[in-house]
Amino acid sequence: MLFASERRADARWAPTLDRISAMIVQTHSEVNVLIAYPPPPGFREAGPLDEPVPVGPTCFRAVPATFAPEEGLSGALAAFTAAAFPGDAPRQEQTQKLLAASAASPTELAPGVVLLHVHCPGIDEAVVAVASGHVHFPESAMEAEVVLGLFAPREQSAERHLLCLAELARRFNDAHIAARAAAGAPAEELCRLLVSNGPSRNK
Repeated sequence: MLFASERRADARWAPTLDRISAMIVQTHSEVNVLIAYPPPPGFREAGPLDEPVPVGPTCFRAVPATFAPEEGLSGALAAFTAAAFPGDAPRQEQTQKLLAASAASPTELAPGVVLLHVHCPGIDEAVVAVASGHVHFPESAMEAEVVLGLFAPREQSAERHLLCLAELARRFNDAHIAARAAAGAPAEELCRLLVSNGPSRNK
């Protein structure tokens, strides 16, 4: 199901849009929901690719993020930005706000595995922060045991971004990775599995 929405910073945004998307997720939990947002002001789509788009683990760099269970969603978001941008407090603050907005409509990659993804200025590679621990998403009533934060370059083409999303989904469709995630494997192990070039255990 595709649902067109608006960003909270946009003049056309209204609280009803968030409530509608949450209602769709709650009442149609068996359906995959894709929420489409318009590009932010000043966004420029990259032109045709001059080189092949990397497919596979080279699409992104994976870093572990650690937070205490009692810290919940806010702790996970802070851990994501600290892991992705160590020592860069201004960027951590900026991206944490973007993630908080994304958390209103998280994407479920697999049972118990939730993805948040944002476009960030000033970075030249996609970074996936991986956190292992229970997180409740109040606005969507979604529960997760593994949460991923994908930070994509703002100038990244739509094709490249979609390929990274597809690769993440494919990795968690792997029986071994899915089993380790369900078993509560630490974030460090999940990072190694996500960037592994080994053959899929499904084959």
